[in-house]
Amino acid sequence: MNKLSNNLRKLRREGKLSQAQVATRLNISQQAYAKYESEKGYRTEPDIDSLKKLADFYGVSIDYLLGNETALVSTGAEITPAAARDIWFATLTPIQQSLVHAILQLDNVQQLRAQAYFSGLLGY
Repeated sequence: MNKLSNNLRKLRREGKLSQAQVATRLNISQQAYAKYESEKGYRTEPDIDSLKKLADFYGVSIDYLLGNETALVSTGAEITPAAARDIWFATLTPIQQSLVHAILQLDNVQQLRAQAYFSGLLGY
């Protein structure tokens, strides 16, 4: 068993993230990320730059990712709410992102009107 693959899978699952969500956040394809987690077949090792991105994303050291038992997890491998929001936002289409930005610019009353409009439009 590959410790790197296991640690990546464990951290991703603890964060309740899909491979696609992590890949989007790291600006790589889902297939590339899946190869990092793979135990057999078409497994690939990330290069040093990718290891640094992975360690930063998960809030752990590169040593931890590589299976160094004595390495400390710098942030408890928790995905912050801001990071989770960023991951979610990155999965939206450009049109959806534009709508979210527009809604966030509205004041409370305007947001309530927009909510009522969309509810009526969608039949809620």
